Amino acid sequence: MKRLLSVLCAACLFCFAGLAISDASAGGQRKVCICHVPPGNPGNEHTICVGAPAVPAHLEHGDSLGTCQEVCDGIAGDTCGPTQFCMHDPGSCDPGTVGVCTETPDDCPPTGDAVCGCDGLTYPNACLAAAAGVSVDGPGPCDSLQTCGGSAASACPAGELCRRETGSCDAGSPGVCVAIPTTCPAALSPVCGCDGMSYSNDCYTDVTGVPVLHAGECAAPQLCGGSTNASCPAGSFCKRRQGACDATAEGVCLAIPETCPASLVPSCGCDGRTYSNPCVADGAGVTVAHEGACNASTE
Repeated sequence: MKRLLSVLCAACLFCFAGLAISDASAGGQRKVCICHVPPGNPGNEHTICVGAPAVPAHLEHGDSLGTCQEVCDGIAGDTCGPTQFCMHDPGSCDPGTVGVCTETPDDCPPTGDAVCGCDGLTYPNACLAAAAGVSVDGPGPCDSLQTCGGSAASACPAGELCRRETGSCDAGSPGVCVAIPTTCPAALSPVCGCDGMSYSNDCYTDVTGVPVLHAGECAAPQLCGGSTNASCPAGSFCKRRQGACDATAEGVCLAIPETCPASLVPSCGCDGRTYSNPCVADGAGVTVAHEGACNASTE
């Protein structure tokens, strides 16, 4: 019975898509690649390719199908390829520990179960952590989530963005610092950003640092100014591009911000007044002429 199973196993090896199969140079004999663990020397495992009939015997002695995993960091040093990163077991964030070279994912879902990365940043899911080349420290967000925005107007460190709740478009709205995604899924789940632009999914708004206004595509923006000299409804103002101080310049109607951060980013308005930051100029319904304080002698 055991012999029969071995023959059946060998006959079915080529049914598995994940097997590494090669052609031998002599006679085109098909071979199967396995991870061979030398008896008495398990630390010297390496990949070999053998004829299919020999595979069952190798499996019985502790070998495994497929190529050997390549270790990294630790005593082996970081030897991963350009499309790989050194993945450690969850919770093993010491760079001296040994990991396994793992392919960096090209596509990840935008949401899921949040994880804390070994870099101290919170990622929406383990796949996005892997896409950033970061091993997982543990499930759930990192304990030290840094708040941002709000009355303190605190900024996030480099590599992070201030994520606000959906619909919180005011620059002064509070949020939490999360890692900026390095890859986004191709899945189409449109959202409307607070900049009035539609995005394929909310991952792309994170990349650009734009809060989500609502799910679904944005409605066509209401134009103002321009040749029609159209005005905006109450509670909104005509947002023109920086430097477009001509009263006939075209813009789009955006909601007047209710609050603004206390951060000091001097901006010269088209009315010749200096505002503490662009948000304050928006609150006054004034287009920004240029960054920096107005020059009384030239404005």
